[in-house]
Amino acid sequence: DVGLNFGQDTDFYLKKGFRVIAFEADPDNVEFCRKRFAEAVAAEKLIIVPGAISEVSNVSENPAQVKFFRNVNHPLWGSTCEDWAYRNEVMGTKNEIISVDAVDFAECLEKYGVPFYLKADIVGSEKICLKALLGFENKPDYLSIRSEKVIFGKLLEEFDLLRELGYD
Repeated sequence: DVGLNFGQDTDFYLKKGFRVIAFEADPDNVEFCRKRFAEAVAAEKLIIVPGAISEVSNVSENPAQVKFFRNVNHPLWGSTCEDWAYRNEVMGTKNEIISVDAVDFAECLEKYGVPFYLKADIVGSEKICLKALLGFENKPDYLSIRSEKVIFGKLLEEFDLLRELGYD
């Protein structure tokens, strides 16, 4: 569950009996979900990875940290992507900039394994997850991403990447 937020999707996956690796950049949401899913965490049915999935080029001076735009008015819209943060402000919301740990998705795939189902909803950075999959022979049987809705060229890039990964 890449983009845990308050655990809406993770709750569904856990109830279906799946083991879940969940990623969340907002430290307040991480703490909330650790409490909400304390039993699943204790039973090792849920692992919460705190921090923002990021490409090396987006990492700040301190290599372990990245800028995260926490959306004050709409928690689902937090992002490491400045373009999305700007778009959200144009939509009438406010962002608070915080520093969070940078997470290398490819390293996490090596550590936890390639998932059966990958949901990537990290507001503008989903392609980082897809690109990380290029380095693995096995791919998720199913995946879901928050796809580009505004710039047609970027949507075509997503389709090309999905095709390169073997999806049709």
